[in-house]
Amino acid sequence: MIKRLATVFLILLSFVVPKKAMLQELPPVGEIFQKMQDHWKTIQDYTVTAKIIVDIPGIRMPRMKAKIYFKKPNRYHFETKGFALLPKEGLGVPPARLEKWKKDAQLAGTDTLNGEPVFHLLVEPHHSGTPLFQIHLYVDQKSFILKKLQTQHPTGSTMQIKFHYKKLKPDIWLPNKIISHFEIKATRLDSMAEKFRPKVMNGENIFKSPFKKGTVYVYLKNYKLNTGLSDAIFKKENQNSKRSSRKTRKQH
Repeated sequence: MIKRLATVFLILLSFVVPKKAMLQELPPVGEIFQKMQDHWKTIQDYTVTAKIIVDIPGIRMPRMKAKIYFKKPNRYHFETKGFALLPKEGLGVPPARLEKWKKDAQLAGTDTLNGEPVFHLLVEPHHSGTPLFQIHLYVDQKSFILKKLQTQHPTGSTMQIKFHYKKLKPDIWLPNKIISHFEIKATRLDSMAEKFRPKVMNGENIFKSPFKKGTVYVYLKNYKLNTGLSDAIFKKENQNSKRSSRKTRKQH
């Protein structure tokens, strides 16, 4: 009887020990973030052309084209005709934002994405000790490239962004396809969406009703790297943001 128990114990131990060993081999959170940031070392700025396809119930919106400018540390400028539904989070995560998230991150474990092993990182920004929302990052274990980002708001609203990459240079990978899916739960956000959503495009209402969920496809091509973009390009974006803020305050 004792021999049988010993045999069972050894069999169980053979399953447990490798799992512990695997957990010990996982890199620290800081090391994962550093390797993610290393991908941006040789990128100072870029310009890229985007084709945007919106699939959201209640929206009448044609396919759109935009020109996107980026400059370190975290500056964006968009040029497009009309309205483009293009969140900055949907263009990747630059090093400045990674550095900001690192202090609130923890390693939640490992997972697989499209058959490839990934690290699952959980970021929980806090305000006065209270979690504001959750950000889930899924990072390729071999290349340390961000493959998926998912945000979860306490209200139940979510956004999931999947990144597909193209190798531009031996040490530079940038997205060539981004799929963003969002779902907004029925809350007071409905009234907010009604206030801030664009009303018309080409003389027609583009929103028939406050949207709750949908998908945005962004296809990126013709990257131009490190051309020394002028700061004046991004001052235009700052001025537009200030005008939008003043307009919003007047409406309230």
